[in-house]
Amino acid sequence: MTTIRDVAELANVSIATVSRVLNGSGYVSPELEQRVRQAVADLDYDLNVQWRHPHEELTIGVLVPGGNPFFEEVVRGVEEVADERGVRVVMCHTGLDSLRAAGYANILRQHRITGFVVISPDNVAQHWQRLLDQNFPLVLVDRSVDGIDADTVVSDNHGGAAAAVSHLITLGHRRIGFVTGLLHMESARARLAGAKDTLVQAGIPFEPSLVYDKGDFLSTSGYAGAETLFSNPEPPTAIFAFNDLMALGVLYCAYAHGIAVPQQLSVVGFDDIALSAYFVPGLTTVSQPKYELGRNVAEILLERIEGNRDPRIHQILPTKLVVRESTAPPGSMNDVAGADDDPSGRTHVVA
Repeated sequence: MTTIRDVAELANVSIATVSRVLNGSGYVSPELEQRVRQAVADLDYDLNVQWRHPHEELTIGVLVPGGNPFFEEVVRGVEEVADERGVRVVMCHTGLDSLRAAGYANILRQHRITGFVVISPDNVAQHWQRLLDQNFPLVLVDRSVDGIDADTVVSDNHGGAAAAVSHLITLGHRRIGFVTGLLHMESARARLAGAKDTLVQAGIPFEPSLVYDKGDFLSTSGYAGAETLFSNPEPPTAIFAFNDLMALGVLYCAYAHGIAVPQQLSVVGFDDIALSAYFVPGLTTVSQPKYELGRNVAEILLERIEGNRDPRIHQILPTKLVVRESTAPPGSMNDVAGADDDPSGRTHVVA
């Protein structure tokens, strides 16, 4: 049976271009449209085949943990590229359950999905490797997975964490606490490494007692982490949480304990979700290029589907520090008098 791939090869265009012509979605130049329609005629391609054989539709699956506004922005980038190319998107929310992620992948493959964007737990590496060994198009976004060689698009986690800690050191902080994410994830390990390296370069000892390593990127673990750090005989004057949701938990814990932010405690997050500007106080955070992550991963996946990418692509996109009101020079836990508000405005960005 003639397939959409056969049409694309004869017309010397991408599968996505054929899909746009056949579905009437998205712009295609008159010249390319004519080539596609000529190929359809030459191959006697049945235009109704897509309804009888859904696998002839170009459809990509997105496996996403959900529960974090960060992922919404990433997925928006994926969906906009897909819409521009006339490609359909099927989204599956996996939570932090790696077995659920693998199960969804199997179900989607049975329904002839064309390729995957994976933002999911990384402790099922063998499952993703099996797909790659079968030359199945799969691209990872936001985090690489140890043990497999796949196309990846990530942010500069090491550099972003370094910028956050450098900002706190410049303000005068020397006892900096950390609420990490899940350390089996490469992104969390890179952030911890960036923080450690920056402390060492500044001549500040890295103290394991100031690290709460049970964070899971949810606000409840940010609260638990802050509570643990506050109980330290010498509590930190600043806390760097490895994402904004955990930073929100830190802020709420500080409020519950009567600790003023930033007068007694500075707080920094990571991600720059839209809500971070509306926290009270506004959250200083490392901004990831969320939308660009989504667009880039979708572009790479579609080029991989069309056979245009070799060897593997490993993109690292830059981050930037966004300074708001949650950070200031260190104050005492026993003295709420602290730094004055910045008279120049609420927010500024450090590239």
